[in-house]
Amino acid sequence: HWWINELSTDIKEAFYECMSNEKIKNMIGTLFDNSGYNIIDIPDMNELYLASNNQTKDVHSDQVFFIPHIDGPFFWVPFVSVFRCLVAINENTNITTCFPVTNQRFTLNKGDVLGFDFNREIHFIEQTSIPKEPRITMKLHYCMYPKGFYYLGVACAKLNAWYNGLFRKLFLKTIQPKTLWDKLSSYSVVYGTHIF
Repeated sequence: HWWINELSTDIKEAFYECMSNEKIKNMIGTLFDNSGYNIIDIPDMNELYLASNNQTKDVHSDQVFFIPHIDGPFFWVPFVSVFRCLVAINENTNITTCFPVTNQRFTLNKGDVLGFDFNREIHFIEQTSIPKEPRITMKLHYCMYPKGFYYLGVACAKLNAWYNGLFRKLFLKTIQPKTLWDKLSSYSVVYGTHIF
């Protein structure tokens, strides 16, 4: 995981270009009509992500991606949605994103875009074989709120960015746990995801 502000200038520019892409915003607009909703970007949540292999020998935070989960805890906020859009950077035939409630599966290849509700859609990834290269995706984030509810939309965007940043710190610290505290934190991430 690399936050957008940790990347080189040319990669940051590519991120911003993709984030403002009309095709992506129009894709979201099919769910949230432009006449009734506003869309704002949440760049503080954007990151470059390499999918790891599913290693089941040790408990570590990367395992949560292979468990059915919801990314954020703010499903209870009314009227507002935060969407995570995955943009595939490279060819991929080994990692599939699954949505068990709707029984849908997507294997993203270079240039494909997949969007889902950060706080409401249960999903996980499945590995069909050991890849030669990891699946690389950009994670872009948007907040949709009804027109006239600007402050609710901005508050929800900031809450999600805060939560995502906090959780990511814990997550990165527990990918390769070394100390007893790291190992306990890893267990809490993995089993907390199962419980939630």
